[in-house]
Amino acid sequence: MTYMEALYGGQYWEISENKKDGNLGRKNGNIFLTIWAMMCLVFIYMLLIRVYPPSARFFSTPGALSGRSAGKLIALVLFGTTYPVILYTVGTVRNFNTYVHNFLQYPDDVKKKANKKILLPFFILLAAIFLLAFI
Repeated sequence: MTYMEALYGGQYWEISENKKDGNLGRKNGNIFLTIWAMMCLVFIYMLLIRVYPPSARFFSTPGALSGRSAGKLIALVLFGTTYPVILYTVGTVRNFNTYVHNFLQYPDDVKKKANKKILLPFFILLAAIFLLAFI
């Protein structure tokens, strides 16, 4: 099972098990992939600052914004640019249907492990971001 099959197929399967429209799994999968991509960009940024500290001044906040406001603005812009890229590349309806079809061919014991396959790399990346931030 590929990562994309686990993501989209797992979302479809879980939602349809609850007697809801399984196609909502596409939206959930696209949002998850967008957040994953944003976390990768944050990790690269933090790694860049760790390796070459003067690069942090290129991303400093303007004087008029507080750190919190700048963070919200950056997150909104980053999400607003990343989501359409995910939506029109890997998150298309055709790709979603292919991933779901392939996922549904697996036996139930393999399907139940889909969340673990998705969440393990997510939490590893999250831990790496926290390590870079606090070390």
